[in-house]
Amino acid sequence: MREHRPRKGGVSKERVVIPTEADIAWAAGFFEGEGWVGGDRIYCLPLVKISQVNPWPLERMLALFGGTITKTTKRPVGHQPFFSWSVSGLRANDFLVAIYNYLSPKQQTRIDAVISAWRARHKREDNALE
Repeated sequence: MREHRPRKGGVSKERVVIPTEADIAWAAGFFEGEGWVGGDRIYCLPLVKISQVNPWPLERMLALFGGTITKTTKRPVGHQPFFSWSVSGLRANDFLVAIYNYLSPKQQTRIDAVISAWRARHKREDNALE
C-alpha cells in the first residue's frame, strides 16, 4: 500500500481491498447521507468529500476506495475535532461510477452535472492542443 502525506496534512492511501457489491452499497448509503460532490474551481475536477467526528467509517472508505483523510481541529470551543475523507479527479470519478445506481435521483443529477463539467473542460483543453 502506498502512503504519503498530502499537502494539508492527514494520510493518503491507495485502496487496500477490492470492494464487494455489499461494500459499494454501504458506501453509497454513507455518501447519500453524509457526502458532498462538487468540482474543483480551477480544473473542474470532480471532488467527493465526507466529514464527521467518527473516523471509523472514513477509514473504511479509505481502505475501499483510497483517497485522503484529514483531521480538522480548529473548531469553536466545546466542539469536537472532525475528520474528512476525500477523493478527486479520476479516483472520484471511479467512486461515483461505482455507487451511482444506488443513489437517489437528486444525487445522480448532481453527479451528472459535475462529471459533465469536468468532461467539457477537458474536451476544450484537448481541442486547444490540436
